[in-house]
Amino acid sequence: MLDKEMIAPVECAHCGMVYDLTAVKPTARFADATCFKTPCCDRYADDRTWKSMPDFTTLEPGEVGKPLVCMMTGEVIRRRVVRADH
Repeated sequence: MLDKEMIAPVECAHCGMVYDLTAVKPTARFADATCFKTPCCDRYADDRTWKSMPDFTTLEPGEVGKPLVCMMTGEVIRRRVVRADH
């Protein structure tokens, strides 16, 4: 599966797609963050995980493709989707 090719898979907080964080090209660097454009929805993002709404969620390689399940009801909310061109 594609997740084995990804070194640092992350899930975009904007569109929910999964991409490899090591494949993004930085657009700006600051003392506390690196900014880049997401390859999935072409939005500006940064790597600050301490924000109230981070731009991505870090995934373990085995998590890519697994469904997101509601802890209260056990229902599948949605499946994590991998971009086809990566």
